[in-house]
Amino acid sequence: MIRVAVIEDHPVFRHGLAEAIGQTPEMELCAAAASIEKYEPLASPPPDVVVLDLHLPGRQGADGVSYVAGLGGSVLVVSAAATRADVVNAIAAGTISTPHSRGVD
Repeated sequence: MIRVAVIEDHPVFRHGLAEAIGQTPEMELCAAAASIEKYEPLASPPPDVVVLDLHLPGRQGADGVSYVAGLGGSVLVVSAAATRADVVNAIAAGTISTPHSRGVD
């Protein structure tokens, strides 16, 4: 069983991801939060994977990736609004995958 957490500030996207994860037999949704600050108290025990938006209220971007990675679990960034610099910085900060964005070559 893969334990997954979602940190996404857009409620519809967050709930959609949570629903998809919850319906996948190999996955268990262990937390869903609108920001890193709201996720932090839910991070123990740490999940296997954290699906993280780069652009959140409060802590965000590469700093957010680094912080979440430090809480435990691998970080998978999903962002529709990432620039090339966002992608490079997220990779350097410890993501397991690059964001998919129409604006990044």
